[in-house]
Amino acid sequence: MYEIDFEGMPVNIKVPKEMNGMCDFIPNKIWFTLKEGCELKGINYKTACNRPEYQPNNGIGENVGGRKMFRRDCLIPWLFETNER
Repeated sequence: MYEIDFEGMPVNIKVPKEMNGMCDFIPNKIWFTLKEGCELKGINYKTACNRPEYQPNNGIGENVGGRKMFRRDCLIPWLFETNER
C-alpha cells in the first residue's frame, strides 16, 4: 500500500511489494498526463502519443477536464515496464 494525500483525505493505492520505496520520486498526486508520465519514465513524448502500446494501460486513459489522464495506480507499474515488445 502506498498512501498519498488528496485534498486533505488520505488515499491508499496498491503497488506491488517490489516497488515499495521506489515510488518516492513520483509527485504526490493522483492524475497524470501522458507528458508527465513520459518525463518520469524517460521516453519520448511524441513516440508515446503515436504508439498506444507505449502508453500506460495501453493508451486507455480517463477523461479528466477534457484531457486524457492516467491514474497513479495505473502509472506506477507502467513506469517499471520495459517497452520491448
